[in-house]
Amino acid sequence: MMRLAEIKLSELGDRIDASFFVLHKELLNFKQPGVKIFELGELVRNILRGKSPGREGYVDKGVLVLKSANIGNYFLEKTRFSYTSEDFYQKNKKFNPKDEEIILTSTGEGTIGRAIMFLPQIYGIDKCLVTF
Repeated sequence: MMRLAEIKLSELGDRIDASFFVLHKELLNFKQPGVKIFELGELVRNILRGKSPGREGYVDKGVLVLKSANIGNYFLEKTRFSYTSEDFYQKNKKFNPKDEEIILTSTGEGTIGRAIMFLPQIYGIDKCLVTF
C-alpha cells in the first residue's frame, strides 16, 4: 500500500527520510475522541544521545557498548555486543544511561523507535541511541 505525505520545507528540520514524515503526518491527522498525542519532549525532561567510540575505538574486550542492532522487538539481542576501552568510557560518562532510563533507537531503517529499559550491566551506548 502506497502512502503519501506532503511536507513543507520549513517542517524538515534535520529529518528528511520519507518513512518518518509519512508516520508523522498520520499521527498529526489521528483524531480519536479521548486520545491526546504528545511529543516525547513534552513527557521527559532530558533526552541524551549516546556517543560512539568510532571504528578504531572498539576493542575485543572491555566496557560493553549497546548499539541499535542489540535492541530487538521486546528483547535484547545478546549475540552481537561490542566493547570499548575503559578510558573511552571514563571520558564519556555523561553520555551513558542511568538506572531505569529508557534506551530508544533513534536511527536505522525498520528499527527506529525500539526501546528497552536500561540494564545495569551495560555501560556505554552508541550514538544511534538516546536515553531518557
